[in-house]
Amino acid sequence: MKTAFIAMILKEKINMLYQSYYRLKVNAFASTKLHDAISKVPILRALISYEGNKIHEIMSGFVYSQILHLLITLDIFQFLKKEGRSLDEVSEYLQVANERSLLLLRGGCALNLICHKRNKYWLTRMGAQIVGIPGLMDMIQHNQILYRDLIDPVKLLLRGNETELSHFWPYVRKEASKKQISTKVSAEYSRLMQTSQRLVAEQTLQAYSFRAAKRILDIGGGTGAFLRAVKNKYPQIDATVFDLPNVIKVAKSNQYKIDGLANLTLKPGDFLVDDLPMNQDVICLVRVLYDHEDSTIEILLKRIYKALPKQGVLLITEPMSGGTKAMRSSDCYFSFYTLAMTTGKVRSFEEHKAILRKSGFSNITKHVVSAPFITQVITAKK
Repeated sequence: MKTAFIAMILKEKINMLYQSYYRLKVNAFASTKLHDAISKVPILRALISYEGNKIHEIMSGFVYSQILHLLITLDIFQFLKKEGRSLDEVSEYLQVANERSLLLLRGGCALNLICHKRNKYWLTRMGAQIVGIPGLMDMIQHNQILYRDLIDPVKLLLRGNETELSHFWPYVRKEASKKQISTKVSAEYSRLMQTSQRLVAEQTLQAYSFRAAKRILDIGGGTGAFLRAVKNKYPQIDATVFDLPNVIKVAKSNQYKIDGLANLTLKPGDFLVDDLPMNQDVICLVRVLYDHEDSTIEILLKRIYKALPKQGVLLITEPMSGGTKAMRSSDCYFSFYTLAMTTGKVRSFEEHKAILRKSGFSNITKHVVSAPFITQVITAKK
């Protein structure tokens, strides 16, 4: 009892000291007098300059993204793909004055997407990757929808509003309205999902081995991009895609056009209502949970737990919050993306762990990935 009391007093003292230190630090670095004094000391001046540059980078981020948007929309990457081009050639291609072309090209150079050598402009390694990675330019262009929803970020955060992004992902609105989704709209968002799945599949397959699995079910698997990547590495697996009827209709229409799609079983259904295929060794949720509210995913996880056999595995791969160690990719980009979708949220590993345990799962493991800004991977067992 005495020890606990001493520990409580000590904790209060430490908190008071931290608060005093915090106030001192904020008052000091908010002071122009301190900045004037620091500017006279070379080492300290370099530190302040470094942090000032970081603040400027944050402020300029939107401008950088719009330069990238221009380079893609105006096909500059494609124009430079085969060979270097002079300023005059780029201007003629764009049908604008040299000074306008130079503005864009120098912006691309500053972002290390283009370089200037031998009086011509060429793609850098980063620029070449934007051209070469399938679907990457489509994904970058898609962000314009998010940017339009962020025109008034205060309104979006504090009061919520009708968003363009929620119309792009219609299954979000379907949950609230119970309306049917047209085949045309399903095809549009399925195509974008397919292009983004390649990078997610690469990271997931590096982190987790499906070697022991015989049957895999991908819930919300779209047109089967993730499972096609799995079967490329593990061709013996019996793989099933489960998604909304119109999404499966789109997939079936492409079954003999897309390589590997004919090797998948395509099953239509609503994961909150219809029976899930039973006796699967692994059930996958690829970028599914962060699209939905806690109440929705609790229902889904309990249904998955019921469908899995004993020792069956649930695999979750999606962007995740860094929790107490926030990450830019998830706690900035994906968090506000899901906010603009008007449903869902980016969860930390601990948040996933809590909701999985509540649904009955155990042996919850976070796997190491090389690019956590693309996806992170969790497995859990029944």
